[in-house]
Amino acid sequence: MASKTTALTSIGAAQLARSAMRRNASKKAVDAFNKLEAEAAACEQKQKELEAMQDKLAEQATRLAEAEAEAEAAEIRANTEIEYFKQQNDVLNKQLLQKQVEDEKRVSAFNTEDISDYLNQVIKDFNDSNASDSNIATYVINNMEVDLKVRVFGEETKDAEDNTKKVLKLIAPSIAETSEDSLSSIKISIQAVPK
Repeated sequence: MASKTTALTSIGAAQLARSAMRRNASKKAVDAFNKLEAEAAACEQKQKELEAMQDKLAEQATRLAEAEAEAEAAEIRANTEIEYFKQQNDVLNKQLLQKQVEDEKRVSAFNTEDISDYLNQVIKDFNDSNASDSNIATYVINNMEVDLKVRVFGEETKDAEDNTKKVLKLIAPSIAETSEDSLSSIKISIQAVPK
């Protein structure tokens, strides 16, 4: 009977041990599951953070691309404006140079006698030339009225034989300068005096 009791006690102890082992294994399994679940939740959170960061980076990349496109367009506009201003500057420089050339040629103090002498010489040259019918008549300036508001300046030119000669050049005021007071004129009456 004692051996029977011992055998029962051994079986009970073995069952208790197995039961304890099962409980222990079950607890370990639950702990391992809980740990895995926590790690999965942490991974999921990190995944969300990563996705949010990727969205933010994509948004920043879009903004950067827009800023680069805007900067490129601004640079193109600036280069176009610079080219336009360079062209305008070239035009203005040419106009200024032309004005300086004219200013250098211009004489400020011609009077009626200067112009009269010049025109008398023109008539004399005509009378002396083959173009004139000087065997019939001589041409003279009968009357001359000069308003010196007209710009007058001397200029050297070359004739067909490459001879240099001086001429007076008469220029009316520009439209911007013209008013009723600044209008000017030269009135000449040329008469043919029969021989």
